[in-house]
Amino acid sequence: AERYYRRALTDFPDFLRVHKNLGLLTFRQERYDDAMKHITKSLVLGDVEARTYLMLGYCLSLKEYHQSAESAFRTALMYEPDTRDTKMLLAQSLLQQSKYREASATFQELILERPNDAKLWFHQANAHMGLGEVDRAASNFEIVRRMGKASAASLFLLGDIYINKQMLGLALDVYIQAIDTDSSAKPNNPIRAAESLTNYGAYAQAKTLIRKINRVYRGRIEDKDEL
Repeated sequence: AERYYRRALTDFPDFLRVHKNLGLLTFRQERYDDAMKHITKSLVLGDVEARTYLMLGYCLSLKEYHQSAESAFRTALMYEPDTRDTKMLLAQSLLQQSKYREASATFQELILERPNDAKLWFHQANAHMGLGEVDRAASNFEIVRRMGKASAASLFLLGDIYINKQMLGLALDVYIQAIDTDSSAKPNNPIRAAESLTNYGAYAQAKTLIRKINRVYRGRIEDKDEL
């Protein structure tokens, strides 16, 4: 198909449908530089389909041109306002630009449509963290935790939030769950968590966590960390 499309362009270099289909073809093959060239040309020639702007935005995001990607995603939503994938990509683009308030609002729209999607709660939590809304971030992380879909990294972050709020028992529970979630990782985060509990004077909780670390990471702790 590509061979015939390119042959057509030698005779008709401004053939809109050929550029559009070549853009789609190369996009599906993950040849994004080539795809962006044909997608852009099809838009210049008058294409106004939402999918074309969506593909352009995705290509721009890969190049980390996040502001331009945002414009492409917004245009795609103008033509098809209820497309979830486009909203998700727009929200992620806003996060990349530190536009946390807009990102949070966009994720909220998606959460209303898909309340059981843990990724949406997690991404919105990151937006809350960017805004300094620590309590709201903790709520989101806790929801993801109770869904049973929290990563070890998000659990350690939630534990840190609980420590800063002096909710030390909750912090310990979350840290232990984080270790169980990914016990194959290096013990850096658990050791840091034990240090934080100790610094707050939560000696009983710190001892419990240290015993857990010794059991799980036996033989994998470096001498300096063992000390």
